[in-house]
Amino acid sequence: MVTKFIILALMIAFIAGLYGCVSLPEEQKVAEAEAEAGAELPEAAAEVFTEPEEELRTDIPVLGGLQNALAGGKVGYYEDAQKRSQEETADMYDFDFSQGTMVRIEEASVAPKAVRAGDTVTIRTGYALLGESEESTSVVETREIRYKGKLSGNPQVEISRAWGTYFSSIPVTLPSDAKKGVYKVKVQVQAGDSSDTKETSFTVK
Repeated sequence: MVTKFIILALMIAFIAGLYGCVSLPEEQKVAEAEAEAGAELPEAAAEVFTEPEEELRTDIPVLGGLQNALAGGKVGYYEDAQKRSQEETADMYDFDFSQGTMVRIEEASVAPKAVRAGDTVTIRTGYALLGESEESTSVVETREIRYKGKLSGNPQVEISRAWGTYFSSIPVTLPSDAKKGVYKVKVQVQAGDSSDTKETSFTVK
């Protein structure tokens, strides 16, 4: 009888070990995906995405729109705020003003990363803007959305800015019949002959 219990215990332990070995890779994939999605932003970008000290502006017109896979969706109000002054930004980048205009995107992201048709995603960016002695410059922000390589949206804003670091965001409400899959987003910021680009994405389940 004792022998049977020992054999039974060994079999249970063996089966449990096999289950653990089989399930571990999947758990590891989930953990890695969550870690990647929730990874901390670089220090500079993390500062950009803290709650703005100034009230966000919402009166800037947004050009462009949605089409193809996102036709029927809606582009919301643009919001932005300055996060660092010219002096603070120049010190952070050790910037030499004789270099001309510099645009540096510190972060581009979409929140939430996974949504369903009809939900709203917010495309955010934070960037540094520095240049020579002019008090301000014209900046064009473009958020290009593509689905399977085809353009599905390109909300664009043109705004006059003083030198410094800025945060901005645009909400996009997806149509109720938005196609499932990965939507790639390219954020571009241009000032004069200087520009920078970063890519991100979101998934419609």
